[in-house]
Amino acid sequence: LRQGLKIRVSARYRPDLAGFAPNFRSWRRILSKRPRGRRGRVILSVVAVPPAVLALLARQDGLITVEQAAERGVPERTLRGWTRDGWRRPAPRVYLAGGRRLTDRVRIRAAGLWAGDRGTVSRQAAAWWQGMLATAPARITVTVPRRLGLRGYPGVGVRRRDLDAADRRRVDGVWCTDAPLTVLETAIALPDGSAFLDRALQKHVRFEDLHQSYCRVVGAYGATRIADLLIAAADRADSA
Repeated sequence: LRQGLKIRVSARYRPDLAGFAPNFRSWRRILSKRPRGRRGRVILSVVAVPPAVLALLARQDGLITVEQAAERGVPERTLRGWTRDGWRRPAPRVYLAGGRRLTDRVRIRAAGLWAGDRGTVSRQAAAWWQGMLATAPARITVTVPRRLGLRGYPGVGVRRRDLDAADRRRVDGVWCTDAPLTVLETAIALPDGSAFLDRALQKHVRFEDLHQSYCRVVGAYGATRIADLLIAAADRADSA
């Protein structure tokens, strides 16, 4: 097989096999589908992907940044060429392998990869990523240092705040706000924030950790609302 070979198959081709990658010596091929013609046929384009890139894609839900690809011998112009064979760009300078669906998990990881090690997935997106919410938000919030000149893109908003190191943690390869700050920021963003806070206290965090996190953000936007929720939670615990 040669790179760029076109293979025509019937419409019965299973989309879930689009990421199938057989071995060809030291290279592998990822097959991606594109519909063609009135008969519902599709064309599979054979794309040569180095094993190091495949290994990273497996760890990152099918995602790779331009910088990561370059470190593994794949220049950006090659990534752009792969978009003709089913690859997509869910975030600036972040690519999704052909045959992969744009799930909530992929959206949030793409935002984290785009923001880099200095960015932090926050609020409801961080709560969902850490298993505190059943539904991922339609809009993802990423917190970046005040002097970092990142601007958001559709579906992703940027908040500028210098977070304390204690308020950040890496979860499954994505920098998120630590659990206590995630709970506090999510509670003030949800209509049923008090109920969410009570559930989080039962399953995910201790009240002492929430209070310490609150002390580190005193004066920031939303701190007054956070204080009100913490006082109410403490009152409910005392009366229980």
